[in-house]
Amino acid sequence: MKELLRTNDPVLLSFAEAVLREAGFHPMVADTHMSILDGSIAAIPRRLLVPAEVEAEARVALDQALAAPVPPPPDETTEDRFLGGRLVLRQPAHGFRAGLDSVMLAAAVPAGAGDLVLEFGSGAGAAALCLAARVSELDLVGLEPQEDLVALATWNAQANGLGEAAVFFAGSVEAPPPDLPRDHFDHVLMNPPFFVAGRDDASPDAARRTAAIADGGALARWTKAARTHLHAKGTLTAVLPADRLAAMLAALETGFGGLVVFPLWPRAGEAAKRILVQARKGSRAPLVLAPGLVLHAAEGGYTAAADDILRGGAGLRLG
Repeated sequence: MKELLRTNDPVLLSFAEAVLREAGFHPMVADTHMSILDGSIAAIPRRLLVPAEVEAEARVALDQALAAPVPPPPDETTEDRFLGGRLVLRQPAHGFRAGLDSVMLAAAVPAGAGDLVLEFGSGAGAAALCLAARVSELDLVGLEPQEDLVALATWNAQANGLGEAAVFFAGSVEAPPPDLPRDHFDHVLMNPPFFVAGRDDASPDAARRTAAIADGGALARWTKAARTHLHAKGTLTAVLPADRLAAMLAALETGFGGLVVFPLWPRAGEAAKRILVQARKGSRAPLVLAPGLVLHAAEGGYTAAADDILRGGAGLRLG
């Protein structure tokens, strides 16, 4: 058997395997050995193998498929521009649609070049791709339970030239794919379902309900999953409504410290509707209530600081 591909990217591996099977080459997927990097277990690369006698033909078929242009955008989507037009994303015409929350969440992640980042509930890829557009050389994985959104996020990554930076695959926070490594990522980001089933009004749209509503224990499960997949001292960054702060703080009591609560004020003197919360795995530092950010100026439009993030693509330091 001859190796055609070695990758940690489950979407790329699945695509390549499907291409070769359709072409009649009968590929086989095999694991490599685990490796230890900087004290943490690295992801397990997979090898895609074909019989030696068809290696040349299979390689040509795979190269042609990987070099194919991005297909037309999916149906039932609209085009939206983020970061002042630097990022052009397709989103579902109906259901959950990303906006300011996703951009602020991405801006708040303290990632640097070469970091490993995991997003829970990645949707159509808005937050992940905003982060990838701001910070180069990231390895970013998005986990999303709705398979149509996984496909849309993958399309968005390819269309924006970020297909090598961000990989999206289907799975739930409660039951992640077995290949998703533990104690591994530098950062986790999430915009969790913040409405509580049976307490808050549910949207009639099924996709919007999936993205925004869950049972009362969802925040605890999402933060526990983040703790599982972060390495020691890795950060968790979340955006959520201000009235869910108490539940979020309770969920972070185990295994996290160094919490920063960062309000997003609609206007000066108005109560915050959204907050950013950041915590560090294993930290014992005390909680910090940050000054936050005022989004809109009194005379209208965004404040200069908010505009630098939303249109200019600037980062946002929480603490």
